[in-house]
Amino acid sequence: MSLAAPSALGTLRQTLSFAGRSPRSEVLSYALLAVMVQVALSLLFIFTLDFEVRMLARKALAVLIALPVPALIARRCHDHGRSGSWAWLAVFPFVLWLVRSVLAHSAGIEARIAFDAWTWPLDVLATLASIAVLALLAIPGTRGPNRFGPDPRAQAPLPEAGPPD
Repeated sequence: MSLAAPSALGTLRQTLSFAGRSPRSEVLSYALLAVMVQVALSLLFIFTLDFEVRMLARKALAVLIALPVPALIARRCHDHGRSGSWAWLAVFPFVLWLVRSVLAHSAGIEARIAFDAWTWPLDVLATLASIAVLALLAIPGTRGPNRFGPDPRAQAPLPEAGPPD
């Protein structure tokens, strides 16, 4: 794998790093890794955990998988010269999902339904925010360096050949 296509593990190493730039290939590799981990562990959970524990484990896994996403989105925004604060667009739908999940688990489905009856307009905003985040992730970055750093797609220069020993 070249420097132009960072690995999903590189994304994990930069979980809390909002500095620098990330190419679209980093988003794709992280998404692929996240799906593979989710599928593998979900299959394991099916055979080892009862239903309620399995649902909690899957939600905990979703939270863990989502941890690097705000920093990754901020670095993608930097790649096309935008402020990383656009990453907050991704946090809103996630927090809405998390509140609903915690409410359903702790207070029951009736509380969740009552919450949804009052907050359904937020779903429209969450959907629009999610679409905006997907667009930000898909927009190609600027060529060459920008104020956030060098172009992550640029190949590293080859070392110059020195005189033979």
